[in-house]
Amino acid sequence: MTTTSVVAPQKPKDVTLHEIEEELNSIWNHQSGDSAALIATRASTFCMVIYEPEEFQQLLAILGFYDGPVDGIHGPVTKAAVNEAQRIYGLPITGRVDPQTLVHLRQEVAKLPAERMSIANPNLRGLSVNDAIAALNPRRIITLSPTLGEDKGVAAEVSAYCPVQKVTGDNLVCSEYVNLRGTKEALNRVGDLAASLLIQNLPKFVWWKATPNPEQDLFKRVVDACNCIIMDSCYFSDPESEFIKIQELIDKGISVADLNWHRLLPWQELTAETFDPPERRADIGEIDRITIDYEKGNAAQALMFLGWIASPLEMGTCCL
Repeated sequence: MTTTSVVAPQKPKDVTLHEIEEELNSIWNHQSGDSAALIATRASTFCMVIYEPEEFQQLLAILGFYDGPVDGIHGPVTKAAVNEAQRIYGLPITGRVDPQTLVHLRQEVAKLPAERMSIANPNLRGLSVNDAIAALNPRRIITLSPTLGEDKGVAAEVSAYCPVQKVTGDNLVCSEYVNLRGTKEALNRVGDLAASLLIQNLPKFVWWKATPNPEQDLFKRVVDACNCIIMDSCYFSDPESEFIKIQELIDKGISVADLNWHRLLPWQELTAETFDPPERRADIGEIDRITIDYEKGNAAQALMFLGWIASPLEMGTCCL
């Protein structure tokens, strides 16, 4: 009788907090040795966790449409790739990864064998935070970069960036970057690690570049560890239900900032100026219905604008 030995599959290896902190200390020790006359100020103003799925650029790269970096910046190269994919697959050519396009790209990638999932595109997620912030505020950025394909554990890239030497002294203003990469399942396992990397006694922010998911373990852990969560509702595919989730977070005492709200400022100012003359102010009370026409693709912004107008008027009928 022939027997076959059974070997349990090896568990994917995840990076540890000790390994990351050890690497950071090595970087700073090296910095001190090379620039003894300069004092490097480590993260001392705030910490931020950035969740950057950037799935669409990865999907386009896997399918051969995109050869640029995975950075979340929807520039001309990304737009051209989207246009070409939409043309090839017979989709409406919009240049944007709308829900219909995203679903189709996912379906096409799902047809491919596992070995086609790896891409050679540079991963620049977490490195595009405004340089003006980096120049003035030494901080630590922890980027969570979900990857597609097989779960091979969580890997870390650690670096430091010192862009400015203060004029008033021999001080370097430096920032620390920790980039954690792995599948969504893998990153979900290291929620505690991401939270532990946030420095105690500093303001802590989470920039969640996706729809809020209170059921996701990673989301819950990083949100519980932060002072404020930053979102952009232009990512929301179903804003009516996503806004309810945001309201639930606010009801729990969690501070939420929506970047999409800031984009409404010009429209709010124009609307307010319309009723600014004294002879028009009385007309506000006569409004009983509002209809808003908006460009398809950002219903969240239309809903927020509608809510901003309707709320002080206590209106019951609004239409998009």
